[in-house]
Amino acid sequence: MIMGLFSGKRKVQLDAFSHDFYDRNIINPIVAGVDAGRTYADTVMHSIVEANVTFKAVDSDRFHSEMMLIRFETFALAWMHQLGDKHAAAQSAYTKTYLKE
Repeated sequence: MIMGLFSGKRKVQLDAFSHDFYDRNIINPIVAGVDAGRTYADTVMHSIVEANVTFKAVDSDRFHSEMMLIRFETFALAWMHQLGDKHAAAQSAYTKTYLKE
């Protein structure tokens, strides 16, 4: 039965999974040739400027970088929510190494 093939959890290495996720979804989130991270940050910035025009003075590259950091934080929160503390220290240590590199 095919269903049995997908019913178990595959084991993956924490560092390999995190590295791949960070590269493809946070650092370089290209979808159909479009930088989804930049597009999202630009859309958020535009929405904030609509609410408060003084936000237009914020440097868009800096804002994009800050939004990228928020995506790292969101991933860490999702990780904790899904897996608990079991691998939190290892995941945090790997992320620190990844960001240093």
